[in-house]
Amino acid sequence: MRLSTLCMFTLITLLLASGCAQRPGIKDSTTTEDGRFRVTWWQTPPRPIEANSYFELFVEVEDLTDDEEPYDLRFDATMPAHRHGMNMVASPTRFTRDSWVVRDLLLHMPGEWVMTFDVTDQNGVLHRASETVILD
Repeated sequence: MRLSTLCMFTLITLLLASGCAQRPGIKDSTTTEDGRFRVTWWQTPPRPIEANSYFELFVEVEDLTDDEEPYDLRFDATMPAHRHGMNMVASPTRFTRDSWVVRDLLLHMPGEWVMTFDVTDQNGVLHRASETVILD
C-alpha cells in the first residue's frame, strides 16, 4: 500500500470515528435516481480532476430510507460525446460498513465525463447516482 493511501485511510478513519459534521475535502454529493441512497465522495490530489492524471476517490453511501447497509458499489465513468469510457475497470475496495476507496482512476482525455456510482442493496436491486465533470 502506498504511503499516501495509508495516510488518507488514517485521516478518513479519524474523521469518521470522531463524528465530524464538517469533513474537510468533501468533493461532492448526490442521490441515486430513486432517492434511496446519498453518495458522497472525496477526491485525492490532483484537485480538480485533471485529464490523464491518476486519482483516487473515497466514497461513502448513506441509506436515506431504511438505514440498511449497502451490499456493493461499482464505479464507472464515460464520455457520452465520444461513446466510450475509461481504459480500465475500476475496482472499489470496501473500507467500512458504508464506504469504499476507488484507486488508480484515470480519465484519459479532456471533455465531459459522466461518473456513475451503482449501489446494490441487500435485495440485489441496483440504484444509480451520476455526476458530470468537465475536464480541461
